[in-house]
Amino acid sequence: MNTKRIKFAIFLSLIFTTLIPGTCVSANVNQADSYNPEKEILEIMDEERSLYLTDLAFYREAASKGLSFEELLHQKAMTTYQNRVKMRTIASVYDLGNNGNNVYTTIPLIKQTSSYNCGPTSALQALYGMKRQSSVQGNTDAEKITTLMNECGTDKSGTMVYKMVEVLNNHSDLFDYKYTKGTSMTETEFQGKVETSLFYNMAPILHARTEYLTSYYKGHRSGHYIAICEVDRVNKTIRVKDCNNNEEYYGVHVVSVTEAYQSITESKESERYLIHMSY
Repeated sequence: MNTKRIKFAIFLSLIFTTLIPGTCVSANVNQADSYNPEKEILEIMDEERSLYLTDLAFYREAASKGLSFEELLHQKAMTTYQNRVKMRTIASVYDLGNNGNNVYTTIPLIKQTSSYNCGPTSALQALYGMKRQSSVQGNTDAEKITTLMNECGTDKSGTMVYKMVEVLNNHSDLFDYKYTKGTSMTETEFQGKVETSLFYNMAPILHARTEYLTSYYKGHRSGHYIAICEVDRVNKTIRVKDCNNNEEYYGVHVVSVTEAYQSITESKESERYLIHMSY
């Protein structure tokens, strides 16, 4: 079944039943319509432009797709816009998780099968949260991880953030993910993005530096993808299901929101990201 075709059909039905016709960005955005989707898309582009101006992952993605900065920015703005339309239209009937003091989604704990495939493994965990694991070829989790490794272009150097997002979105059937550079958001904004993603059963993923997860990595230094499954708003903690194939770090762990935030903001060696629902 063609997931992208299904997602596009859902979006078109929403557009034609809830919005005025037409999504061409080149149209006149000053027209006096009660609701103007073209104007909203341009506003999203303006909102997101500053996020990507110095984002190396964005430029890598643009180069890999043969797109200019503005062309890729427009694509991402369209994704954000489509997700917002869907949230406004069908959120009330979507199968949502708890939205009280604890916001969560249900994902399995899966151990990565090599030292460098934490990306595809955490992606599979997130797909389980969306009940989309069956869209990945393979009869076992190990086989599914191999499929996702091939789709992500994973090698011994790891997995590119933008490829992770691209593959997650290829398998998603409703909402889409995006990546946001850690240093481009405040801790409060970070927690908000994590909570919103969990609310829609889209497990966020930390593109972390483990030395800043001091509560259980104890100074061990590595780059690592880690799936988030819960936020405790009262205690300001985050629960993760770490796929690390090292038994010392593998498992379910609780860290502070600050600790999780620092794991994608404090690195001086490379840019780090949060992979989360685009909205």
